[in-house]
Amino acid sequence: MQDRKKVLLVSPLPPPYGGISHWTKLITNYSARHPSRIQLRVVDTAPRYRTVFQLSFIKRILFGLPSALEWTRFYIKGIFSAEIQAVHITTSGQYALFRDIIFLFLARLARKPTILHLRIGRTPQILQSQSLERRLLRQAFYLATKVIAIDQSTFQALLQTLPASKAQLIPNCIDLERIPRCDIDRKKNIVVFAGWVIKAKGVEDLLSAWDQAASSEWTLKIVGPYDEQYLAELQQKYRLRHVEFLGQKDNLELLEILSEAAIFCLPSHTEGFPNVILEAMATKCAIIATSVGAIPEMLSAGCGSVVEPHNPQELAQQLEKLMSFANCRKLLVENAQKKVCENYSVSVVYARYEALWKQISQNYCKPAIEP
Repeated sequence: MQDRKKVLLVSPLPPPYGGISHWTKLITNYSARHPSRIQLRVVDTAPRYRTVFQLSFIKRILFGLPSALEWTRFYIKGIFSAEIQAVHITTSGQYALFRDIIFLFLARLARKPTILHLRIGRTPQILQSQSLERRLLRQAFYLATKVIAIDQSTFQALLQTLPASKAQLIPNCIDLERIPRCDIDRKKNIVVFAGWVIKAKGVEDLLSAWDQAASSEWTLKIVGPYDEQYLAELQQKYRLRHVEFLGQKDNLELLEILSEAAIFCLPSHTEGFPNVILEAMATKCAIIATSVGAIPEMLSAGCGSVVEPHNPQELAQQLEKLMSFANCRKLLVENAQKKVCENYSVSVVYARYEALWKQISQNYCKPAIEP
């Protein structure tokens, strides 16, 4: 039997847990369970040092150098393999773009078509700036065969920069088979936040809002890795009534927590297409989240409550509303359940990835846009 062709997927795997690494695990698990003519081989780009706060450029290079050398070795071995049909690179932007450009260039030397998968909620703002990040991003666009956007605003920004044939809009997805059974009538009075406990995730906005809206009948559970020093600062700054910091949980543990909770809150200052929103939709949580990245389109049509980032007062008002009115929560949940099943199931989205891998493999040509 003829060997199947493979796609080299350059993307982080957990640990640490994060939106991109969770997506990578979801896609590779689905591929393994549903074999097709195309299989995935992963170059794991997850950093092997562990930190919650952002590091300086120099420290990130020093700490990340051993991992980077390992990635590059596996990557070069992969792209020159005859069985590799295409290369799919996820990018979070910023310093990672240096690596992405090198990998895209090497793939071009190896005559392998490439996909650059944007996981950057700030892409429209970057493309309107005069920053180094914009120049790097445009160079990456030039080298890639196709560019995937995960949200509508990023896709529209790409259409102003790239030929329409080079840009593709494909949302994130969720494996509904892994979602625990949830009964909305048995939900507990719990509000959940899940993500890195850092300022950019809106943690301080949430705690400020909770100080205003907290009820003795409700508990706020904060799930995600945190720095002990930062936690001490938060404990001094906020009252933290009925607040529990649960630390990092694996995905199955998080899904169990969400399946019990009535409300999920994600007040991030920036996002791409957060998988955790899909998980909250699937586990029948009423959702409050900020109007960043793909969140407004994910929660459109009455699927959740959208607030402005950096606005604890508006966040407090929505928390009070959803904690007070069960019927309002139920309506949001019903709308979200329908949407996540119809639009974001992994079976639907994976088929679109597979069609794109096959298309670029069959019709590979040199990039058509200058940086």
